[in-house]
Amino acid sequence: MITKLSIENVGNIKKAEYDLSSKLNVFEADNGVGKTNTLNAFSYLLAKRIFSDNGKSENEFTSLIPINDDRAIASVFITTDLGQEFGFKFYNVYQKTRGSNEEVFKGRTTDYYFNGVKCKNISEFDSSFNIAFNLDKLRNIKVNDSKFNALALITDVFYAFSKIDYKLLRELVIHFTGDVSFEDLIKTNPEFIKLKDDVIKYNGRLDLARKNYKAMSLELSKQIDVKQGILDGLDIDFDESKLEELENKKLEIESLKQTDLKDSDTSLSDLQLQVMNAERAYLNSKTNDYQNNQNTKLNEAIDQVNVAKEKLHSCEITLKDYESKLHVINEQGKLNKLKYESLTNDIEKLQLELSEVIANPDKCPNCGYVLNEDKQEAKINILKNKINDLLEQRKLPVEETKMLVKDKEMLNEFISQANSDLDSLKADLSDKEAILNKIKEEPFNPISEATNKLKDAYLELKEKLSEEEQKHSDLMFDVEQKYAEECLKINKEIEPLLQAKYNLKLYKKTEKEKTVLVNELNEVEAQYTLCDNYIKTRIKCINDKTFETFGIEFEMLKEQVNGGLEEVCYPVLNGKTYNQLNRGLKEYLGAKFITKIKELTEVTGMPILIDNAESLSNNSLLKIVEMGSQIIATRVVSGKDKIELVKGD
Repeated sequence: MITKLSIENVGNIKKAEYDLSSKLNVFEADNGVGKTNTLNAFSYLLAKRIFSDNGKSENEFTSLIPINDDRAIASVFITTDLGQEFGFKFYNVYQKTRGSNEEVFKGRTTDYYFNGVKCKNISEFDSSFNIAFNLDKLRNIKVNDSKFNALALITDVFYAFSKIDYKLLRELVIHFTGDVSFEDLIKTNPEFIKLKDDVIKYNGRLDLARKNYKAMSLELSKQIDVKQGILDGLDIDFDESKLEELENKKLEIESLKQTDLKDSDTSLSDLQLQVMNAERAYLNSKTNDYQNNQNTKLNEAIDQVNVAKEKLHSCEITLKDYESKLHVINEQGKLNKLKYESLTNDIEKLQLELSEVIANPDKCPNCGYVLNEDKQEAKINILKNKINDLLEQRKLPVEETKMLVKDKEMLNEFISQANSDLDSLKADLSDKEAILNKIKEEPFNPISEATNKLKDAYLELKEKLSEEEQKHSDLMFDVEQKYAEECLKINKEIEPLLQAKYNLKLYKKTEKEKTVLVNELNEVEAQYTLCDNYIKTRIKCINDKTFETFGIEFEMLKEQVNGGLEEVCYPVLNGKTYNQLNRGLKEYLGAKFITKIKELTEVTGMPILIDNAESLSNNSLLKIVEMGSQIIATRVVSGKDKIELVKGD
């Protein structure tokens, strides 16, 4: 239990010291006085986090930095009922720069203390803290989330149900209640043994198996419908002997055709071979001739010119890209300048308005006293805040302009280098074009006489082959015409028989496939139903264990729009889920959960922190107090300009 809290230079709190009740402690004051800073100081010492309801990150303690005095040392200390003292001091570090007396901000330092002695490091502090509050079991909670804060779990009434996701909450709940294993369920439901392979395949996630079986069932039903449609549309009236007779007639006609074309086929094949050999001899000779003339040098020179042109073109594109980026930077600089001038204009207007408000407050015409001082002060504060906000906004275009200047300098260097590269590439291209022109002026070595003779022989054979191919084509046409009428008659008779044969084969195959699909569908649907029963049975067992452990109902299974089942974890009170409850009931439910966690982990003396406890009635607060933990709460009370600690036993 914590008996004393001492705060100095924390946020807007200069110095405060409180003796705490072992049960209920409520810090009461108007908004802006420092209640939440007091609670944040408590929370940061206990759990190294602040409450995030104020828009800050949970681990950002900058809201505790002293206001208007950045060199002050801020401190937070607590004393336990055993006389142990824990605390920390944090302050800004300034250091003189070389060659100057000016001090520059270097960062913040936090020092931790135990019983008035500065700890060597935070680990030494944590070790003493763990022993004092018996935190070993709590610290040993292992969950799959590196950001999990075990101390926030037992101090912040909103942490478990509002500030972590349902997957982590589910993991925490099951950590304390114990999961329900596959082996446990098959003891009372032996039919679930059929799901053993799915348990292994999906790593215990039977909801994934169920979803997969549903998809398989839909797909199999579609396939069965397709197969039945095929069966219904097939004509299978087939005469096999008639088909065999017609196919034999077709073979006889094909044999007669080959006999009529035999001599022409042989002559054409011989001539095609001669043309191929002549072409190969001519091309080989022509290649040898080209290797001995200037064509090779000419092609090489052309390739070098093309490469030089590509490099030059690439450099020109790069240069244009740099110039385009430079133009964008210049335009952004102009926009930043306009933005800076506009913000400066707005600041000057607000400063004039502030001066006017300060110089001309509303006064009583009779006695001259200032009227509505609170409103006057509020109006002045609003104007000051607006001016400070605009001053902060004005820093952004200045910083952006500095960065743009650096980018501009870098781009100018790139452009200078690109221009230099461009000149070099132009000179290189000019040299290579000169070499190409010189080669073009050299005399041409003609094709040799032997190559020309081979070419003439090849062309002569090619022409002869063309004539032979025409003769062969004419002969094929005549042969086809000779047997065309008889083939047409056979094809007309054979076509429906072939279709009927194919249909019969397809029918048997499709019928077999349909039978297989129906059997698969029955198995899949049985597995789907079994998965569904398994998931619901397992969740019911977990729900029973959870309620038995925590005395809180949890919604552990949610049916999705697509028919899937999602394992969730949402607390429920009086039939309403957590998000449907008002703030007071949420705080009550969170305190109840914390109380059970502390009991299960044997944590002693750690308080429960509640911000904005005005949402709780006095009766609700007393119910939380009756749970046995020390309560540190805040409550808004209009008109109180100083924090007052109200204690209850």
